[in-house]
Amino acid sequence: MIHAIIFDCFGVLVHGSLDHLRALAPPEHLAQLNDLSRSSDYGFVTKAEYLQGVGDLLGRSAAEIGDIIHAQYVRNEVVIELARSLRGEHKVGLLSNVGRGVIDELFSSSELDAVFDVVILSSEVGMVKPNADIYELTARRLGLTPEECLMIDDLPANVAGAKAAGMQGIICGSSVQCVADVRSLLTEKNYARTA
Repeated sequence: MIHAIIFDCFGVLVHGSLDHLRALAPPEHLAQLNDLSRSSDYGFVTKAEYLQGVGDLLGRSAAEIGDIIHAQYVRNEVVIELARSLRGEHKVGLLSNVGRGVIDELFSSSELDAVFDVVILSSEVGMVKPNADIYELTARRLGLTPEECLMIDDLPANVAGAKAAGMQGIICGSSVQCVADVRSLLTEKNYARTA
């Protein structure tokens, strides 16, 4: 039975910037950009160091990179409302591979408290998806087993990681599909419980 729904941030709750940065990067710097992004996700570099590093790779100032990134952040209010509507009947978590300080640009602390029971950010815990440890940590902080959790992510590898850890998973391809799949799965599981 599903007792918690866990949402990824970028690609699910908010449109991210990494794909846009990759499109701007010269091909010879793409691997370095990916490494820098991964270092940010782990919390190995500060936000300022990340912006400067990306700027160096793209031949732009750190301030310009900050503006480019910020312009890409578009909240998915449909899925955010889904998360909000599920809280109370289910526990709701946020689990994201994200650099330090980034989440504060997307959600106020009061909004995080209002929508999510637990917020797990890779840069704060030193683990990243799809490593099983981060899913297990999220379930523990929710007071549940992985088998009682549903992970929603836009990346198939992260959903596969959640499933390998024992969770159920849904790949979020669009807002409409995501909401429909979550509602359908929860109805199916609730029906199976009462049947």
